[in-house]
Amino acid sequence: METIYLDHGASTPVDKKVLKAMRPYFSKDFGNPGSIHAYGQKAQKALDQARSKISTSLGVKFGEIIFTSSATEANNLFIKGSFEGCSISSPKAIISSIEHESVSEAAKALEAKGLEVIELPVSKEGIVDMKSLKDALDSSVCFVSIIYASNEIGTIQPIKEIGEMIEEYKQKNGSKYPLFHTDAVQAFQYIDIDVNKLHLDALTISGQKIYGPKGVGALYLKEEIKDLIRPQMIGGHHEFSIRSGTPNIPAIVGMGKAVEMVDRDRVSNREKTEKLRDMFLRELKKKNLDIEVNGSLSQRIPNNLNIYFPGTTGEELLIKLDMVGVAASTGSACSVKAVKKSKVIESLGFDDDRAGSSIRFTLGRDNTEKQIIETVKRVVSVL
Repeated sequence: METIYLDHGASTPVDKKVLKAMRPYFSKDFGNPGSIHAYGQKAQKALDQARSKISTSLGVKFGEIIFTSSATEANNLFIKGSFEGCSISSPKAIISSIEHESVSEAAKALEAKGLEVIELPVSKEGIVDMKSLKDALDSSVCFVSIIYASNEIGTIQPIKEIGEMIEEYKQKNGSKYPLFHTDAVQAFQYIDIDVNKLHLDALTISGQKIYGPKGVGALYLKEEIKDLIRPQMIGGHHEFSIRSGTPNIPAIVGMGKAVEMVDRDRVSNREKTEKLRDMFLRELKKKNLDIEVNGSLSQRIPNNLNIYFPGTTGEELLIKLDMVGVAASTGSACSVKAVKKSKVIESLGFDDDRAGSSIRFTLGRDNTEKQIIETVKRVVSVL
């Protein structure tokens, strides 16, 4: 029996070309980029090339890309760093009710230190309420962090419109605050991103969600706000004195290669994946199953399908699917092992039953029509 992997929102396999690019830096060109000899120079060149690929992709300056150990670290660096560097007394932060835990929990952990966290509601379609954002903006807001595409339900937020609203507020009030950040981990693979057009001050991406390695992320920090961010990892002057620690050169090289491939194939992968996702939903509906999709279908990244299956629990269904060779999830891979009901789905206005009986399928570029048809058969067999 062929196993079918439909959990690409949690992690993707490392592409063979990415692995090939990484290999020399494990044992042949293993130098520390901080060393001045030839080994160190080779490592520094590899670091520079990867940073250049990512900065070019996002349309930003070379020195505005900060490498981290993960997207979680990048989000924490922005959230905690901007709070600690904020010059506003009694500061506030604005986030949405559907943020990844590395944003929401990082922000709420700072409440004990004096940060007031405002959580914006979302519609039943999973889109942030713009009026609530406008009403919440005032001189006390230190930063706004809104996820670009939900890691659970895949809904795409109006980041450009949010950025324009924040920029208009800053210009009107002659203020450098609030800083505007987005977690673009799930969005980057499918959406062309130009941070200048989006009026972003900071943005997070991850290697493992784009067929790159685990253990590496990147944070875009606008040059003009670097002095407003307090470093969280200290003990050196790596990453422009923003994040200390010897750079993980193999992983960074891999991420650079993965970004290069995403840029090259983004349109074709988006079209292919959306076609498969729509086919998946269509074939499920043909079976007359009592199912409902969580979140907007029109404002959604193409690989995500989050479905409510009444009459069963998400945990029970996941186990049954795993037994018949289908890998899916109930939500964020960072929290599912705690077997919690989905806070994101509850934020859409649904009850505990729906929040605990929904499954996230996330497709990847190697999935096929044959696999989708087979998955539908297996889903039907375990219900």
